[in-house]
Amino acid sequence: MGKPKAPKAPDPKETAAAQTGTNIGTAIANQTLGNVNQVTPDGALTYSQTGTKQWTDPTSGKIYDLPTYTATQTLSAGQQAIKNQSDKAELNLATLAAGQSAKLNDLLGRPVDTSGAPAAGDPTKIGLPQYTGYGAGPTLQTSVPKTGNVMSSIASGGTIQDKLGNTGTVQTGLANAGNIKNSIANAGNIQTGVADAGAIKTSIGDTGNVTNSYDYSADTSRYENALMERMNPQLAQSRSALETQLANQGLQPGSEAYNRAIDSATRQENDARLGAILNAGQEQSRLAGLARDQATFQNSAQQQNFNQALAAAGFTNQAQAQQYGQNANNMQLANAAQAQQYQQNANDAGFSNQAQQQGFNQNLASGQFANAAQAQQQQNALQAAQLANSAQQQKFGQNAAQLEANNAAQDQNFQQALAAAGFGNEAKQQMYQNQNTTTAANNALKDQTFNAQQAQQTAQNNARSQYLNELYAARNQPINEISSLLSGAQVNNPNFVPTQGVSIPNVDYAGLVQQDYANRVNAYNAKQAGIGSILGGVAGLASLSDERAKKDIKQVGGLYEYRYKGEGKDAPKRIGVMAQEVEKVRPDVVIRGDDGLRRVDYGLLFSAAGKRKVA
Repeated sequence: MGKPKAPKAPDPKETAAAQTGTNIGTAIANQTLGNVNQVTPDGALTYSQTGTKQWTDPTSGKIYDLPTYTATQTLSAGQQAIKNQSDKAELNLATLAAGQSAKLNDLLGRPVDTSGAPAAGDPTKIGLPQYTGYGAGPTLQTSVPKTGNVMSSIASGGTIQDKLGNTGTVQTGLANAGNIKNSIANAGNIQTGVADAGAIKTSIGDTGNVTNSYDYSADTSRYENALMERMNPQLAQSRSALETQLANQGLQPGSEAYNRAIDSATRQENDARLGAILNAGQEQSRLAGLARDQATFQNSAQQQNFNQALAAAGFTNQAQAQQYGQNANNMQLANAAQAQQYQQNANDAGFSNQAQQQGFNQNLASGQFANAAQAQQQQNALQAAQLANSAQQQKFGQNAAQLEANNAAQDQNFQQALAAAGFGNEAKQQMYQNQNTTTAANNALKDQTFNAQQAQQTAQNNARSQYLNELYAARNQPINEISSLLSGAQVNNPNFVPTQGVSIPNVDYAGLVQQDYANRVNAYNAKQAGIGSILGGVAGLASLSDERAKKDIKQVGGLYEYRYKGEGKDAPKRIGVMAQEVEKVRPDVVIRGDDGLRRVDYGLLFSAAGKRKVA
């Protein structure tokens, strides 16, 4: 029995030529639909075919006749009447402008005569003012004549007494008043520590481990495998019974009815396997909940044990603290008794020192009396010396007063001479200022004369400019009138609205050809699979799972929803795996057909069956 040949692939050149013809037909139809005639209150817009233009396809050489259109715009009766009147008015204005423009030849042929214009000002006739400079200032008196000598020393007032006679010896020491007690008798030892009250409990015994994890990762695979092992024999029996039933009904592999039945059975098997996977996940979730509850109960018991151990340790430490407090009170009582004894010893030492201080004070009073008598004698000698020095100071003061009187007379003479020199300088400065004021007034008069001459020149220039402006305005007026006649009113063009375009989509002829080829290849592959089954070959059922043969792909968990290319948008979505992904981890279940597309043996993928092949 010969092996049938695979379908021949479509010719790309023929496919492209056919696609071009389809696109041109669609474009002509869209152009015809887009040429919508419009009628508005102001006018109408009409499209009409006025010919064709040939275009040659560079790929196939086929010649196409492409229609050409002409757009015609017409005004409404009212707008056309306005346009006619506007045309007449523009013609009349243009005629008038043409007649007036003939006069411009004579007007513009004569040069502008400016001989009657006023003469412009002559700046050379304005003389610059000659200013008078300021003279040098007067010579001022810079010195004062001599007015006498200033006295810089005072005559001596006599000798100053700077020593006192011998007034006796000063007593500098005191008789011994006894020893000072500088220590206190021992009052006993001070207790510096508290008796031991027992050890403090710083740790809690072992209260059990805390459960912080519950491993259930292997449960899903275990229950999934158990469900699969139970379900696979039943699925195999159902598949065998279906194939026997179809054979008894006379349906051959590859026929449409046979393929529908097999495809329905395959979907049911996939649904059953997916159901097993979902049930395994639910069982795993239930076991995870039980493990979580068990761990929670264990941790609750461990927490209760920890709290009890913590309370026992706290009670022990509380008793130790009470014992420590009693020991501390005993230590404080002993130290208080020692402090009382120390204070009594200190009082005894203080009384002894007080008696010694009394003897010292009496000796001190005797010494102070002797020194007071000596001080009185020294004070008498001091007063006598001060009287002599006071007389000398009086004489010195009289001499100083005489010196100040002499210097005051000399200063008065100097001030009078200085005032006379200042008066002379002020008179000279006033005369100099009067001369400067006269010079400034003369220069201001010259500035005023210069400004008046400039104002006269400006007035002459303004008069000439006004004359020339009026002359040029009279020359330009006829030109401006003609320009005004040439401008007229415009007719309003009708406003057309954008039409609702209708577009016919291009037919994907190339895609249809490719899909037809794919369908024929799939039918060929199915026929080959049917032949292999009839001949009793070992080839098992392998579904087309190549990513290149699928569309509308969407991942759902570890699987994918998809449609095969060639199926319509309303076709139900399939669920399965991607052959390219499976091939990376399970190359033994992926098969490459003669068309180069990959297929996956789902039975081998989800069970422990042996390897299978497909032609």
